[in-house]
Amino acid sequence: MDLLYVYSNKRVEDQVETKAFLESISNNSNYNIYQYNTLEEYDYYNIVKTFWNRKKPFFILEQDIVPTLDILDEMRLCKEPFCAARYYIYPKSTALKEKVYAHRIITEYKNETDFKAKWVTDEDYADLYGLGLVKLTPFGNFFETPNSYRNLDFRISHHTYTHGFKAHLHGEVKHNHMW
Repeated sequence: MDLLYVYSNKRVEDQVETKAFLESISNNSNYNIYQYNTLEEYDYYNIVKTFWNRKKPFFILEQDIVPTLDILDEMRLCKEPFCAARYYIYPKSTALKEKVYAHRIITEYKNETDFKAKWVTDEDYADLYGLGLVKLTPFGNFFETPNSYRNLDFRISHHTYTHGFKAHLHGEVKHNHMW
């Protein structure tokens, strides 16, 4: 399965363990690794759109996520079309007092900008999910309006949510971005 590793030349220290993991699976025939340096605001959107338009399942692995081969294999073999690994995001990026998993469950929905959601704790599925490590199974057309890397996770997970899909949540992976 294709594995798209997206990274930036910024925050190189966050990427050391992720790159070591990729090196450790580089000869694993189950994964075709594509590394993509996101230099500009819309590069992440553009490369995900390219992979989406291939119409076959693929992984996204972000630069500061450190998976295990067991979790990656589990997600690859999972029958669910959308999967996400659990990882924490931290108070500096959420304005909350405690770290939380990067995924949410919608509790009330009117439209894209008018909804309520709660952070995932021990649930098996999420409506909105971070892209740290995900398996995506493309369907339909990828949204045409370019999106910044800052909100791409919301745009993709909202797209899947409004078409009746949830992300199946798998084990916890390390997140090296602590802010």
